[in-house]
Amino acid sequence: MSYDYRRIENAFQLLTQYSGDIPLDNFLRSTFKLNKNWGSKDRKAYREICFRFFRFYDMNDLTKDQVGDVNASLSVTEPIVSEYNPYKNLKLKTTISAEELGLWFQSRPPVFVTGNGKNIDILKEELNKNDIEFIDHDIFIESPNQLSEAHYPVLKNLQIMDRGSLEACMNLIISSEDTVWDACAGAGGKTFAIGRLYSPEKIISSDVRKKSLSNLQKRSQVLNQFALTKVIDASSEMPEVNASVILIDAPCSGSGTWRRNPDRAFYFSQSDLDKYVSKQEAILTNIAQNAKPGTQIIYVTCSVFERENTGQVTFAKKLGLELIQSEIVGGAEINSDYLFRAIFKKN
Repeated sequence: MSYDYRRIENAFQLLTQYSGDIPLDNFLRSTFKLNKNWGSKDRKAYREICFRFFRFYDMNDLTKDQVGDVNASLSVTEPIVSEYNPYKNLKLKTTISAEELGLWFQSRPPVFVTGNGKNIDILKEELNKNDIEFIDHDIFIESPNQLSEAHYPVLKNLQIMDRGSLEACMNLIISSEDTVWDACAGAGGKTFAIGRLYSPEKIISSDVRKKSLSNLQKRSQVLNQFALTKVIDASSEMPEVNASVILIDAPCSGSGTWRRNPDRAFYFSQSDLDKYVSKQEAILTNIAQNAKPGTQIIYVTCSVFERENTGQVTFAKKLGLELIQSEIVGGAEINSDYLFRAIFKKN
């Protein structure tokens, strides 16, 4: 059996076995552990084939010929020609045209790294030394290559964060006297970005998931940035300290990040969107009712669906919040994820 034939056969079997119950990356990691005879080159190739397949083909039409086309594309510069577009297939209204999203979806996302200047400079030196291509954006770098801590230990002291997420934290009115509540902090990417950009007096980072906050605390120690963490369900609870700025990095479809997780696009449904919209409305309602007058409320999603973006702006205005500004952040123009940001004031 030729090497290419074996690679295509194994990749086809991986795709056949994958059900979408867990992220594709997690599925591949667990499957690789069960197939210890696959070397690092095999694992890298299978991972790339599976991810590329979801970018260019509909899983309902899975064939070995298609897997073979994807395998062949690994060694050539010409992209696969495909009309597959999950944004059109879902038939959900988007804030960006489905055509633009389809082209963006089929492109491989770069790696963005940010952090303090000293460690960024060390990483730049290492990348230059190893002839690794990157673009210098001053406070962050952009590389088309996957970077690992094994090869670049300084990454432990830096933050891999999509440029769109960083842009969503920029050009905000936050002072050193403000108390910021990051209400849905997750692993703390925006917590650390806001701390680094504005140095507010205090940052409270909360999430309903205790494990996420545990990861945030570990990152806080590594990045040498302090954040007060607390488990809070933002749909029904508020922190004890009144915040002058509240960031709602809302749980959402993640549809503006799907080129990084293309499997999510295929398995997403209308009912999934309904659940996210319901969560967003509960969080907005709780905060609109309980935030102190004068509070600045920043609503952010990594979604391109109207119901999660402009639809929630309409909902927030009905709750009495004053809209200051709303905009699409990031996207194809800067080769990043698509995010949406709306800034409100509680009167």
